[in-house]
Formats: sequence, structure tokens, C-alpha cells
Amino acid sequence: MAGVLLAGLGIAVWWSNRQEKAKEGRPASDAPPKILAIDADTVKQIVIRHRGEDPVTVQFNASGKWEMTSPKTLAVDPIAVGGITNAASRLDSERVVDPNVTDLASYGLAPALIEVSLTAKDGKTSKLLLGENTPSGSAVYAKLDGDPRLFSMPISSKSVFDKEVNDLRDKRLLPFTQDKLSRVEITAQKQTYEFVKKGESEWQIVKPKAMRADSIQTDDLVQRLKNAEMDLSGVQDDKKTAAAFKSAPVLAIAKVTDQDGTKTLEIHKSKDDYYGKSSAVE
Repeated sequence: MAGVLLAGLGIAVWWSNRQEKAKEGRPASDAPPKILAIDADTVKQIVIRHRGEDPVTVQFNASGKWEMTSPKTLAVDPIAVGGITNAASRLDSERVVDPNVTDLASYGLAPALIEVSLTAKDGKTSKLLLGENTPSGSAVYAKLDGDPRLFSMPISSKSVFDKEVNDLRDKRLLPFTQDKLSRVEITAQKQTYEFVKKGESEWQIVKPKAMRADSIQTDDLVQRLKNAEMDLSGVQDDKKTAAAFKSAPVLAIAKVTDQDGTKTLEIHKSKDDYYGKSSAVE
């Protein structure tokens, strides 16, 4: 009798485990429906259009890099673009507001406040429409073009797609390949210091006179140059900013040389304001 009970218990455990395994990967029955589910690696073009503004287009080019093609040609921050493609791969709604919405204008969707088109390598385009905030202010109305349903989704999800030119562009002032760096030159306080890399990690000072460099401090300098980024938050008038840069005294000039050649960053200072101009970026 005990053997029969044990066998029965074993079958029950086996069946339970099988059922649990079958449920793995399935969404809960009460889970809100997904708005989008695009494989991030297949997205080759993103177009973001804010109502009344020119679209911002970024494309994955033949060199295997993201670049901005409109409204101007610029290098792109791959992390910023990756945030968009990753969000599109698993974009969940909060709930379905209307299973068959007809009055899109009432929700800020005719036209949409923000329209995001994602084109995959197979040529298929998915268009996400984002409208007004919900009355609670914690969510936004959203719709997928071609889908009759009206969704609400978290405000945090909206912020991922709400990007302008300056949000997506590469903000590095000196984009260089660190392990390919061969020379660094710094001019400040009427003195020029030049460093040349010897081997994989050793640096040699060649100006103002030849001597061995402190590798830790030199690597720290290289890292600071690599991390130097433009701050565009306070720039309202490009011409005015350019004039301010030109009139301000020179503080320092940095030059770095890698496999692509030499890039220069010139820094001017006026009172508490710092202005930078790079030969590598606009």
C-alpha cells in the first residue's frame, strides 16, 4: 500500500513540475498587454517626430555604427539609441483604456505629440504614437499605428522615446580610441607638455624635455580627456556662444593622436564660463 501511495505522490510531483515548467515564460493572465515587442538587434532606423517639428532620424550604417542623418548629420551616442531599442523590445502598457478608440484627438494623438517610427532590417516599420498625460499625471496615452486599442503607459516609458537632437548626439569632445592612442599634447600657462606612448602601457614625456612619465597620472589625464563632454543645456544661441568663445582668453589646448589622426580641443575661459571647441565635432 505504501508503495502505491509513494508512486502516486511521485506522479503528482512530476505532473506539477511539468505544469510549472510549461508556464515559464508565459505572462500572467492578468498582466497588461504589450504595446511593442521588437527585437532590439533588428532595428536599423529610428525616426522621432515631435508635433510641429522636423523629424530626428538615426540609422545603423554600413560601418556598424549609429549616425544621425536628419535634421543634421552627427555622430550618435549608442547608449542613448540603445535605450530606445531596448524599450521597444518590451514596451508594456499599464492598461487598455479603449479597445477600439475612434476619437484620437481627445487623447493628443491626432496628430500625436510624439511619433516614433522603428524600422527593422526586414523593412517592417512600427509606429508608436504618444499623446497627452492621463488625468493622474503618472501615465501617458499611447497607441500603435494599425492597432485599434488605446493604451496608457508609465511616464517613465515615455521619457525613453522623448528625445531631441542633443539627447541623441555623441557629446564627447574628443572621441578617440583609447588603446590606439599614441600621443597626447597639452598646452597651458604658456607651456607645452607632450607624451608619447611606448609599448602597450608605458608613457614617455618628450616635451618640455625627455623623461619618463608617471603612468598612473598620465592614464588619469587620458581618461579625463576621453570623458570630456559638451554641456548643451545652457546654449540658446549658437552664434552668441561662438562669439563668446572667440573673445574669451585661451585656457588650454589638448591634442590627441590615435589611428584616425590628431584631434584638437581648445578651451577658453571667461570669468566662470568655460567654452570648448573641438576639431572632431561640430
